[in-house]
Amino acid sequence: MLNISPAVFNSSLPVPLIKEIRIIPVEQKQEQIKQLNIVVDVVVSTKKPNYNNAFNLNVSAVMSPRDEKYVNRPEVLAKYAKSSSSIIKNIKIDNLAKNVSTQYFNKDVDSALYSKVISVPLTLQTISNIRHLSILCFTNSISNRQDSNTPFNLAAQAVSTGRPILEKVIQQGSVSRQSAVFKMTDTVAGYGKEGDVWVGPVHLHPRNGLMAEAQHVDRPHPGLSMVMLPNQKIK
Repeated sequence: MLNISPAVFNSSLPVPLIKEIRIIPVEQKQEQIKQLNIVVDVVVSTKKPNYNNAFNLNVSAVMSPRDEKYVNRPEVLAKYAKSSSSIIKNIKIDNLAKNVSTQYFNKDVDSALYSKVISVPLTLQTISNIRHLSILCFTNSISNRQDSNTPFNLAAQAVSTGRPILEKVIQQGSVSRQSAVFKMTDTVAGYGKEGDVWVGPVHLHPRNGLMAEAQHVDRPHPGLSMVMLPNQKIK
């Protein structure tokens, strides 16, 4: 078993990881809007066995390389969390503690995770062939409703988001057959040991190269090495 950095799961919010992306064939006719149906299986995990707080799971299709550059920004994630469309799905989860499975992510530390798989369908419609597609996934906090008869309104709430996950599906018109895996090049307190796998966001530092976290931070955080492996997630 590869050890995953424990820092990824040291979060007050449940942590999403993309397990599988299934592309569903759709019969296409000439001179019509092109459609692509996909189902994203997301493993949502927490270290708390009795987690019962409501939270939001966002799964979105990002179809522009330019838009993808900004998805690590909190204000951009907040917009996704308050939007809804065929390619942006926000799902309220308030029963994570029910029917979970137990997994372990690191043999060197107490690493029990309580997980549930959430399947999220997305429908993409375009005039031309899809040139770029990535799947964005994150969780964010929501307030519990006092009145269960009142429709839940995410748009009216402040948003606190967890670390975003981004999985590349189509690049330059072709399905991504390789996936990047990042390993820590340093042992850093709170993050883990050299060689641990980092599954959170990554940034490029001008001097230090690839590093963990979406943006450079003042506290010590590890450098990363990248290995390209066959992509087993896209079916």
